[in-house]
Amino acid sequence: WESTSSWIRGLEVPLLVAEPEGKDVRRADLPSGWALVMGGEGGGVREEIRAAADQHLAIPMAGGVDSLNVAMAGAILLFSLNPKPKDPGKP
Repeated sequence: WESTSSWIRGLEVPLLVAEPEGKDVRRADLPSGWALVMGGEGGGVREEIRAAADQHLAIPMAGGVDSLNVAMAGAILLFSLNPKPKDPGKP
């Protein structure tokens, strides 16, 4: 994490951490560049990474659902965080 965190800071992009208690990813206001860290389902992200995060994001979950595997969560987060294409029918 020591060398990776320096590299991310050198890119001057916000560090995003995915965790259940984070802000709804659909409401994230982010620039075009960012770095995303995800942890394992059981333990999450290490505390030192959580502390370094600029934002903590979460996927809103339906009642009764408590987790997603990291691959599924990553796909949802990447889709949600990427800029939405403009509708060609709208100005």
